[in-house]
Parts: sequence; structure tokens; C-alpha cells
Amino acid sequence: MAGPHPTGRVFLCSGHMVDAPDRAAARFPPVKEEAVRARMAAQLDEWGVGAGDTALCGGARGADLIFAEICSGRGARVQVLLPSNTDDFVEESVRLPGSDWERRFHRLIAHAEVRLQTDELGALPAGESPYARNNRWLLEAARAEAGGAGKLFILLVWDELPSGDGPGGTSDLAAAAAGMLQPDHSAIINPTTIQPFPRDVHLARSGGAKRILSLDGGGVRGILTLQYLKRLEKILQDQHRKPGLRLSDYFDLIAGTSTGSIIAAGLALGMYASEIEEKYRRLADSVFRRSWRRWGVFRAKFDATALEKALEELFDDMTMGSPDLLTGLLVVTKRLDTGSQWPVSNNPRATYFHQRPGSTSRANADYKLRKVVRASTAAPHYFGPELIEVNPGIPGNFVDGGVSTANNPAFEALKLVTLGNFGIGWPTGQHRLLIVSCGTGTADPSSMPSRMAGKHALVALTSIMNDCSSLIETVMQWLSDGPTARAIDGDIGDLAGDLLGGQPVITYRRYNVELTPGWIKEQLGREISAKRLRELGEMDRPANMDDLTELGRHSAALMVDEHLPAAFKLP
Repeated sequence: MAGPHPTGRVFLCSGHMVDAPDRAAARFPPVKEEAVRARMAAQLDEWGVGAGDTALCGGARGADLIFAEICSGRGARVQVLLPSNTDDFVEESVRLPGSDWERRFHRLIAHAEVRLQTDELGALPAGESPYARNNRWLLEAARAEAGGAGKLFILLVWDELPSGDGPGGTSDLAAAAAGMLQPDHSAIINPTTIQPFPRDVHLARSGGAKRILSLDGGGVRGILTLQYLKRLEKILQDQHRKPGLRLSDYFDLIAGTSTGSIIAAGLALGMYASEIEEKYRRLADSVFRRSWRRWGVFRAKFDATALEKALEELFDDMTMGSPDLLTGLLVVTKRLDTGSQWPVSNNPRATYFHQRPGSTSRANADYKLRKVVRASTAAPHYFGPELIEVNPGIPGNFVDGGVSTANNPAFEALKLVTLGNFGIGWPTGQHRLLIVSCGTGTADPSSMPSRMAGKHALVALTSIMNDCSSLIETVMQWLSDGPTARAIDGDIGDLAGDLLGGQPVITYRRYNVELTPGWIKEQLGREISAKRLRELGEMDRPANMDDLTELGRHSAALMVDEHLPAAFKLP
């Protein structure tokens, strides 16, 4: 048995397990985990827990594991005292189907000191509860580690009822510890009085339908996207008879790449589409200012300082983990120094969202929102890369998510909410999962020839981005059946009747314009010259925004109709 730690204090935590689905009365439901974690982190911050301190807990899913993860992330020495062998304990107190608690438990104990009750105390006496015995052992071990009560602190995550579900609960430990500590050395966090974060309500796995909004990249052409969003917002307000309804109320996840990430972040913070449009115009005017000293050949075409200042004004010092983000948010960027696509979200179940035991990597929750959005908008040729510290002293080199396969992030969003390792686990089905995808207008690269090598490379990059977007649209239409499907090309058409698996996996709605004279005339009934459409396809000309706005309004009036199925109406 370890002796007293020579330099620090000792922190003991006992608390309720996260509720199983069959629990009769909710006490600590999974949707409250992050709100409770935030309260626990705030209390541990107040106490200044860090390197040199020792943390003791019992290791069950819920308060114990959250406490241990937080303390481990702060450099404290963590001891886990178990009432039985790990296999039996996992089965009894950790495992919860459809959750990541078991994975988190094994990750923790790989980097903590694990102590078994029977190894240190001997066989359990007949008729005694192993959990009641573990409570006494925790208290005794904590006092021994502290060398007395002066260095001992206790955190209880407890509903404050005098009796729990049985012997050995948090109420027992609370009674045993009563009167033994200084007043400022103990704290109670009652999960029954805490409201879940709105984000977690949106991201929670539930029996109801779920809704995703996906926003493409495209520079100043994002003003066209906003016309679709304003129209959609008005339709939803009328449908629900709620004039104040925001898109963050309706959509459970909002995904954005490049310019779409700016709009997505604003919507996730609860801004109205019209409010974002006003800010977006000012941002574009200040950011895309041409200089004779910058041509995009030997240095980026635009100075990123104005963009960084505008994003700081929009998002201040909010982080990806901020509860100010009222719904799920996914921002796609690309890390050049590793060649990997980085979808960064505020999903608390994602592997890298919180600080992991034994890892020095910076938690995604701590990334500044403005830095992540800046990374997603760092389009090569236009802006320099964004550096984000991913490990102490180690910056990652990030560029626009549009140079990955996800300039249209719809498929990335679908992966986030359905693949098991992300921990969200929404069910699929035509009436279970809606994805609304908004483009910025598809420029025609065939109309942008150039003999200049740099310009030719940019045209080639645009072509690749269009190819990737077409591939994403093909996949999404293959998984769905709806009125907004477009003809991808002459070979496969609009995939009418082609359903992967024989039935729709999602409901998919795609709103976009093709910046070609034929499409504009056929779909919108307007005559616009190829030359003018080529100009409108440029991503860095704020002077185009008025015409793009008009084009977007016209398109939205015709395309964004009331064809969102009733299954996706809010309760």
C-alpha cells in the first residue's frame, strides 16, 4: 500500500452512476453528463487540483470516472479502488450498452494506480456489502494518503437523499464523512438540480427524428447559401407557429466547411440567418481587399489579419466545448503536415474531445472556435495556413476543409452521427434522419481556362473540389429519395429508383445553383451570360454579393418549398 504523498493534497470523489435506461426515476441521466462534468471541473479548478495532488475514486461509470478523467488531465496522481476484480466490476458498475463507458474505464486504468479491495483487505466477511466496505476503505485510504484531515477534500455527486439504491451508495459515504472535514474542503453537486446543455439534448440518442444542416464552402458565394437559410427559417417559423424559432432550435447538428463553417458557427450560437447575413457582408468587405503587393503566387493573395479580427469579433474566446453553442457543430478542416482531414466537432463523445488519460494532446473542447473556423477558411492561394497547437509546443498546420473531400460536409456529418466510434449513434431511416444541404453555387471550371501556371493550378483545384462535391451528392442521393435530386452526369442521371440497400437510409434535401447559362435558364427562367456567371463563380469578389443575393433569393423561392416531411416537425 502506498504511503502519504509528500507534496500535495488528496481529493476523494464519490457519486452516482449514470442512469441505466431501465432506471425507474431519473437521477443522473446520460444527457446531463457534460453539464455535471462542467460543475465538477469548476469545483476542482476552485480547489486548484493539479500535479502533485492525489485523486481517489471507485471507478464506476458516471461521477467516479468523470472525476478521474479530469484529475488525470490536470496531472494529478489517480488511484482507483475497486470492490471486485475488473471483469466483475465492469459488468456490474461500468458497462452500459450503446455507451463508451467501458472503453473509457480501460483507458483510465491503463494510466492509473488500480487497487483491489480483496488484495488489501482480504476476503469479504459473510453478509457484508462489498460496496459499503469500499466506501470505508476509500475514506481510510484517503486519510492515510493525506496524513490527516487538513489536506483531504471530498467531492460528492449526490442527490442529497438520505438513502440510495442500497448499501454502499454515495449517501453512506456522505454520512461517514460528515463532520470530518473543514467547511471549504467538501462540496456537493446534485445532478437532479442541473439542467443539461442544449447541445447535449440535440446530440442525444433519442426515439425521435433527428435533423442535420450541411453548408458548403465557396468564399463570398456563401451569401447565396444565406438566402436558402432565410427562406428555410421562415418556412419553419410558419410551420411551427413560432416567429422566434431559430435554425439552432430545429437542427440537431450544423456542419460547415470553409465559408460554410462561419455561417454554421453563427447558427449554432443561436444567430438568425438574417443576422449572420449582415455580419457576413461586413466580413467579406473587410477581408477580400486586394493589394498590388499580393497576387497569390509567392504569398497568399489576402492578408489574414482582417479575417482573424472579424472572427474574433464574432466568436471572441469561445471554445469548441462552450455551452454557448446551442446545438451540435461540425467544422471540417485539413491538416497539411499530416495530410489528414480533420472534422472537429463539439460532440463530447468524440475520442479527442476531452483530455485523455495518459495523453498530452490538447483536447478539442479547448480549441478556440475562431481558430478552428479560421483553419477551415484558410483556402490555399487566398490565405495562409492556420497554426493550432495540438500538443504542447507542437502546432498543426491547417488549411481550408474545401481541399479535402468534404467541401460539401454532408457525408462527414452523416458519419459523425452514425459511426459507432463517435458515440452518438442516431438511428437511420427515411423518417428518422433528415439532412438539408445548401451549396454556394457550382462554378463551371471548364469556363475558366488560363495559360498562367498559377491560375491553371487554381482552376484544376476548383475542378477537383467540384468532383468531390459531385461524389458526395451521388452518395447522398444513392441513400435517399427526394424531390431535390439532380442529374449528376449523363451516365448515372439523378439516381431515380437507385437506392443502396433497396430503401432510403435518410431524407436528403439539396439546395444549390449551377452557374451555367443552360441551368440558370432551365431551372430559374433567367438569362445570364456565361461571362457574368464566370465572374459570379469567383470566390473573392465582394462586389458580386448583390447579384449573388438576388440569384439566391430567386432560387430559394423556387426550390426551398414546404417539402420537409411532417415526421421532422418539432414536438
